[in-house]
Amino acid sequence: MAQESQRILIVDDEAPIRDIFAKGLSRNGYSCDTAGSADEANNLLRVEEFDLVLLDISMPGKTGVSLLATLSKSFPDMAKIMVSGDDDLETATFSMRQGADDYLAKPVPISLLVYRIEKALLRRALVLENTAYRVHLENLVTELN
Repeated sequence: MAQESQRILIVDDEAPIRDIFAKGLSRNGYSCDTAGSADEANNLLRVEEFDLVLLDISMPGKTGVSLLATLSKSFPDMAKIMVSGDDDLETATFSMRQGADDYLAKPVPISLLVYRIEKALLRRALVLENTAYRVHLENLVTELN
């Protein structure tokens, strides 16, 4: 079950998909915001912090893959899961190389989505903990020298 503070941004051009994901994830304890386009997502990301973004690949205008590249640079610690109507191995591989933590093909059962989100957020928490520990150790070494 999600921690109450965990926030998810759902980016999909199809309103019914956004609504289904948001309702299902909210029932599982996540705080969800939605965006219908990459531009709308960028506007939200300027003013809000999210732990994870659930990102549709095929959208009119800026695609999810191009937004993923931006997110990977601007928000390297945020977990990113790509969702696509096409179960395409090439796109999945490319997305993972661009910084996605996972790739799911629609339709996605909410139970599977929750499981994959939990895994991605756990991985994110471990990375953040490791980074904090490394910084702490570097500070101790600096103090001792």
